[in-house]
Amino acid sequence: MTRPEDGIDTTEDLDKEQRALFAKLIGEKMSLEERAQQLVDLAKLTSDKTAGVGLRAIQEINAIVGIHDPKPQETPSLFKFPDDTSVSIHVEKVVK
Repeated sequence: MTRPEDGIDTTEDLDKEQRALFAKLIGEKMSLEERAQQLVDLAKLTSDKTAGVGLRAIQEINAIVGIHDPKPQETPSLFKFPDDTSVSIHVEKVVK
């Protein structure tokens, strides 16, 4: 099954029975209240590089368990520049 919001195939490595077992185990290990608290905690870690990973993991768990956000979420930018700003990057190999 491919999720329409991001095109990720959620059945690639789990069959129907494995998905059901996974959902059951997630429910036993982490309740909805715990997931909600984790999301709140991650939302407060806006400068922490691992917050995006944790949020993505919870989104995956929710997708497999069957909890879907009705609208796709955009990934927040790492940097916020004024609208008229142009950024370029120059990569150079340094030989020592």
